[in-house]
Parts: sequence; structure tokens; C-alpha cells
Amino acid sequence: MESMSTHIKSPTDNESGEENFDLPEEIILDILLRLPVKSILKFRCVSKSWLSLISSQLFIETHVRVSTENSKLNGHKLIFTVPYSPSDSDQMQCSVRSLLCEQPLTDTLNIDYPMKHPPMHIWMVGSCNGLICIAENIKDLFLWNPSIRKTKRVPSMDLGQNIYNYVAYGFGFDDDDYKIVGIFSVSEERRYKYIMMVYGLRSDSWKRVGELEGGIPLPNSIKFASGKLHWWASPDIDTHCKRDIVCLDLKSGTYGTVEQPDYERDYVNRTLGVLGGCICVLGDSGDNIDLWILKECGVTVRGSWSKVSHFPCIQSFSLLLKPLCLLPNGEILLVNGSSFIVCNPRCSSFTVLKSMKLQGRFFDVDIFVESLVSPGAE
Repeated sequence: MESMSTHIKSPTDNESGEENFDLPEEIILDILLRLPVKSILKFRCVSKSWLSLISSQLFIETHVRVSTENSKLNGHKLIFTVPYSPSDSDQMQCSVRSLLCEQPLTDTLNIDYPMKHPPMHIWMVGSCNGLICIAENIKDLFLWNPSIRKTKRVPSMDLGQNIYNYVAYGFGFDDDDYKIVGIFSVSEERRYKYIMMVYGLRSDSWKRVGELEGGIPLPNSIKFASGKLHWWASPDIDTHCKRDIVCLDLKSGTYGTVEQPDYERDYVNRTLGVLGGCICVLGDSGDNIDLWILKECGVTVRGSWSKVSHFPCIQSFSLLLKPLCLLPNGEILLVNGSSFIVCNPRCSSFTVLKSMKLQGRFFDVDIFVESLVSPGAE
């Protein structure tokens, strides 16, 4: 932090000889780190020293950490993929705080999708430190920071001519680099096998790392937490009865199997998610919803799981039930189709929010934190 505060000048610095009132450097820095991205971008014009500070990698990384740990969820945004319309953006956003106000949302805004001619359907692979990974099809990927309106097209990978019909993507960060993991079924030597490709933002290139271990990810099940990608895995693409939670350490490339919670009942559906930076499992028995959080992500000890919620199911719940985030008061925000639900673990109850009014339905929703992290814009 000290290296960032060197030679920071206040906005009153000038060359006119007038007397200035300078704030202490530590206070200026502390204020800047707590501001929303939109304000910080404006303050780059204050002086060369402010521009240098705000553009520094250390400031950007510290701002992400401060924003992520903000107990009031300032800067936490929901991003929606809405049904495609040729005349409209198919991405919208709103703040988590506005959603919880139970009032008509005033900051639900269309945001410019980075590509001029989006396809009929896109999906969000994941978000990390303000960067969102978007897939348009099996090969076209983008890294996008909507807060600073910068995007990068990920270079195409060379899969040869033998690609089959299965693909899964995961996106995360390993303390040194942002990485996209792609899993594909290919036909080689007269047999189908699953291979893994890894893209690194620093090298801006893909690398084939070998055949997949640990089981095939089920569609849309890959989640990132604590430097690892986690997914529901089955022995083959057509087998869904046996599911393990497999984790891949993005830094070391090693695999592991996470011991699952001690389930108390059979579930119609189990959903893998992330809450408070930790992997969670949401189980739907048809009558009740149970939620466990893995306090130590990647640890293969059953006792690391903590059951945090149990509440009754209602008829409108579906297989689309998805955990989004932990709220400051200990409650949990979930989405079910196009409805948002706040679960109260203390009294095993839930409330369906009435504030979200979007035209029609949306395909998907994810959460991200506003940041200054650049995807390496084109």
C-alpha cells in the first residue's frame, strides 16, 4: 500500500502560486479505493500523479479486493442475458442493492454488448474480479469488463477437424493469470476422448494440456472458487446417476475429488454454486430446499461442509434455482427462473422479491463486482 501512496497530489495542486490545502496521501488513497469505478475513471484527469496511481496494477488489484470484501455489496452488480432482439441490447444490469429495495428498479440498464452483431444465443461462462467470460458458440469467446467498457476477443484454438459434439468452459484466476478452461470431445485414433485446452490472458494463447481426468463436467456446472474450478462430473456424457464434485487447481493443474455433504435425503436435483467465495450445493427434494457451503474450498474432508439453510419448497420452484450471493444480514439471494428469492437461514423461510420487472424473461443471470481490471482490449 505504501508504494501506491508515493507522490500523490491533491486536486488543488496548481502552478499559480496560490496556497493549497493538501489532504494526507493515505486519506486520498483510502477514499479512491472505496469509490465506484465510474468516479475513479473521471478522477484520472485530476493530475498526472492520480492517473499514474489509478493505472497502477497494485491499485487495480487492491480496488478489486476492497470492492469484493465490501460488506454492503457496493459495486456488486447482476448481469442478465435477455431474449435476443435485433433492435435492443441483450445484456442488462442492475445493482444488488437496488434489487433488494423492493421498489421499481431505476438502474436496470441496457449495457452495450461488445460485439456489433451478436448471435441468437450467448452464455456467460463466468465472472472473476469484474471480468466476464462470454461464449457465443463453441469457438468464439470474449473477455469483457462492462464497468470500463473494454473487451477482448479470445484467439481461436486449433482443435483440428476431429471435434465432436460436447463442450464445457470454465473461467477463473490463479493469483497470477486469468484462465479459460475448455473441455472438448474429439475423435482420435478411432475413439472419442475428452481433451482439455487452457487459455492464459498473459500469453494470449491456448495450450492443450492432455486428456481430461476426474470425470466429464455436466453442462453449465463449472464454478470457480479459491483458485480452483469445480464441477459435477459423471463417468461419461450419458451417465447422470453418479455425480462427483471434481476440482481442478488452476495454478498447479492438479485434480482432486471433493467429499460431498452428508445428505439427509434424496434430491430431485442438486445445484453447484458459489456463495461468499466458497463452493456450495443446493439440494431440492421436491418438498424442501437444503443448502450447504464448503468453508474450505477444495478440501476433501466431509466435515468442512456446513449446512446453512433449510426451507420449504413451493410449487413455482424449478430446476433453474441458482444461488447468487450472501447478503450483509446473513440472508441468501437466489434466482429461480425470472424470480428472485431471499432465503433467511435463521428462521428457515424465504421471500419472493417483487422489484424486478424486466420485459419478458431472461435466459441467465450472474453476479460480478465492478472493477478496473482490463481484459487487454483490442
